[in-house]
Amino acid sequence: MRMTRLRQALILLLSLTFAAGVASAEGNPVVAPRDAHMKRYGSGWECDRGYREVDNACAVIEVPANALLGSRGRDWECARGFRRVDQSCVAVKIPPNAYLDTHGPGWRCDRGYRQVDQSCV
Repeated sequence: MRMTRLRQALILLLSLTFAAGVASAEGNPVVAPRDAHMKRYGSGWECDRGYREVDNACAVIEVPANALLGSRGRDWECARGFRRVDQSCVAVKIPPNAYLDTHGPGWRCDRGYRQVDQSCV
């Protein structure tokens, strides 16, 4: 009987805590900025997919030409056949007798050829 009352009191306390909302260290309620959502379990907020945190706000991630938003939505990555150079994506230059590859310079020599500098001989 006593355990049941303790359990009921604990459930009531937890439900009141969650109903009050998330509070900051100063005791003020935490409010998510525009383009953000509250994290699970009351641990603050995080920016939505396609946005990143900048100065306690959410700024859109600028995706350059020939790129796409990364799988987690926190950054961008170049499309297949393009490589990242600074803040843009440039086409991989494939020499004769080579094919597109994701390793090294972005291409690999065909069977029977070997890489010498930027060509396949």
